[in-house]
Amino acid sequence: MLVIADVTSVSEDRWSGLFDLYLTIALIVGALIIGWLLVSLVRYRARPGAPRPPDAPLPGMLQPERGTVLFSWIIALTIAAIMFGLAFSTIHAVDAIENPPPNDPSNPSIHVVVTGFQFGWKYNYTGEGGVPFQTITEWTIPVDTVITIDVKSQDVWHNFAFPNGRIRVDAIPGETNHLWFKATSIGEDRNACVQICGAGHATMHAAMHVVSQADFKTFLHDSSQAAYKTLAGKSLVNATFDGSAFAIAGHAAGKASALNVTNAGAQPATFHLQGSDASVTVQPGQSGYLYIPAATGTQTVVASSGATGTVS
Repeated sequence: MLVIADVTSVSEDRWSGLFDLYLTIALIVGALIIGWLLVSLVRYRARPGAPRPPDAPLPGMLQPERGTVLFSWIIALTIAAIMFGLAFSTIHAVDAIENPPPNDPSNPSIHVVVTGFQFGWKYNYTGEGGVPFQTITEWTIPVDTVITIDVKSQDVWHNFAFPNGRIRVDAIPGETNHLWFKATSIGEDRNACVQICGAGHATMHAAMHVVSQADFKTFLHDSSQAAYKTLAGKSLVNATFDGSAFAIAGHAAGKASALNVTNAGAQPATFHLQGSDASVTVQPGQSGYLYIPAATGTQTVVASSGATGTVS
């Protein structure tokens, strides 16, 4: 049985709040206008034998001002007050939608770059050790975790939407838009493009799998290892750490590479590239990967003990 995940957050609350606000104002204004129209149709309808009103419009003639200037000012100021109120509410809501809450170190947010193309979606993750990997037309996220996304387009204007969550954001070529949300139950949902973008627009959707945090860690690990395996087949650098110093074999030569770090020391050690937040913790006698991005010059690998090694 398909279980629809509950995609909810302050982001969705803001969207819903804006929708309800605009809907309420539209209903009130619409009721007043339609009500006045109906009253006018009945009260000022043409009657057989009735004299022509002295202020009735005549073809080619401008009639003297009818009513009072005060009434016009009241209407204008009322409309201006409503528009200013809507503007401030909208700006406040958009700010909350685009800016996620502070990151929780015990449950850090997940960042995904979403790219629309004719006719599908690409999802780019940062995996273990900083390695990038991508999924297409489906993606996986953990439950009860803030998901921050950058939304782009590689060709035409799209719109990335959660139809079940009333959340959406434009995907515009050359621009990056931001959105965040949180799924509060395990299950399935979908994303769709809600901006007509070509002949295949109706099929431009993707499956979203909301899984437990343990299952997401498994997904992240398996996807990262697959990415490292592919990367190592193109460019691999080996580093052995004996607890005090590195012995490095191989060269990255400016290419994106997999750095295979072996811990030959007696204690667990954590390794990272200088200037990068991505790290890997390796137990004694085991190995782990770090991602070396394409770059000119050398890269420095740093151990938790403070020891460093240079990758050229």
